[in-house]
Amino acid sequence: MTRAMETMGAEFGDNLMPAVAGVNDKGFFEDLDIYAINVEILMAAGAEWHSVGPVELDRIDSDVLQRIRGKAVEVLTKKCEGRTFALKDPRIARLLPFWKSVFRSSNTMSFAAVASR
Repeated sequence: MTRAMETMGAEFGDNLMPAVAGVNDKGFFEDLDIYAINVEILMAAGAEWHSVGPVELDRIDSDVLQRIRGKAVEVLTKKCEGRTFALKDPRIARLLPFWKSVFRSSNTMSFAAVASR
């Protein structure tokens, strides 16, 4: 799916998670800036990528959440500037309420493409 999106003109950013030989030889196509924000949110909510259950954003101190949201808006706005930015990170499935608010705050038009294997 990432290759198809690239063919249609989408860009995945210039700070991508590197490939890991034998795990994902072609690369993950996940932006490390977005990844870092997602990890920060998960940690602030007392959750982990592999934990079960919803990520409770209301467990995060409001000042901390606002700071992270501000950083996310800034990062997303910069990455979308003048281009079609494709955002791929499996953590977003658990953090969609957070990212929806970021999309609204940054006036970014967003669409979801879901791959099912």
